[in-house]
Amino acid sequence: MEQVARGRDVATSRWSESDIEDSSGRREKHLRRARLAIYPCAVMLCVASVSLGAAAMSDYIDLARRIRTFDGTARVYIEDYISVASYNIFAGVFAAFVFGAAFFVDLIWPQRYQSRGARSA
Repeated sequence: MEQVARGRDVATSRWSESDIEDSSGRREKHLRRARLAIYPCAVMLCVASVSLGAAAMSDYIDLARRIRTFDGTARVYIEDYISVASYNIFAGVFAAFVFGAAFFVDLIWPQRYQSRGARSA
């Protein structure tokens, strides 16, 4: 019976399989190094955007509540801002998920075939 660890055949696996030096060609090595640097940076920027958007939305909601407590007749229209901040949070989490998944896929399967569109993206 074959030894399988996380869906990979242990008998045919090599420790150097995920090594950068195992990739073919100088261009592929450079592109892989660039991807392994760009993906985490993109994830960090997305997380920073989500954090700032959530903090600003929370502060804006608190400010609207304080205004209502001072003057009960005051009208504060926050629906547009809340919807924009919510979309920002969703888009940031989605992009961070995509870039994070791409980073781990690139670590696990460095020799995979990529379509032309995926390479250009």
